Amino acid sequence: IDFKAPASYLAFEPTLRVLKDSGAAVQWKPFRCWDRPIPNEVQDPSVSARHRRVRAQSRLRIHQHYAELRGLEMHWRESPGSSDRALGVLALWSGDATRFIESCYRAYWVQGQDLNDTEVVNGLAVKAGWTGEVPSIDAALDALEREQEEGELRGIVDAPAYVGSEHMFVGREHLPWVRELL
Repeated sequence: IDFKAPASYLAFEPTLRVLKDSGAAVQWKPFRCWDRPIPNEVQDPSVSARHRRVRAQSRLRIHQHYAELRGLEMHWRESPGSSDRALGVLALWSGDATRFIESCYRAYWVQGQDLNDTEVVNGLAVKAGWTGEVPSIDAALDALEREQEEGELRGIVDAPAYVGSEHMFVGREHLPWVRELL
């Protein structure tokens, strides 16, 4: 998952329902996505520039549509920013990280908080049950890099991704198939 990826946010609650219904265990893994802001409109854009803008706007509308259908708040930013600090803490989390993940999604998408800010992330981690000292930024980023490399070696290119036994699905649209397989 990536906290700043809209598809990951939209998939989180349905994923929890699938896990509950199936009794399957989960191991949450961070995966840094490269979301780009919607390109600015320019005079006489090239075909490829116009195409990138139209696709980005379409993705945004689709995510907004599904958020509205589910009654989810989603506050969009001009630039997605970084969630590396929070993803690094997730990489080092032992035990059930669900409360931390819920807190991070809410902090980013509803409250507009910076998930790369040490104070913000440490506060979320402690409230979610982190015991002991929250890891340093260096330790968190090192752990994220290891998880990122592992995910990329497995063929993951975006979040959310679902990996189990011999199956891998990238994208929330595959959740019904994941449910069926579980």
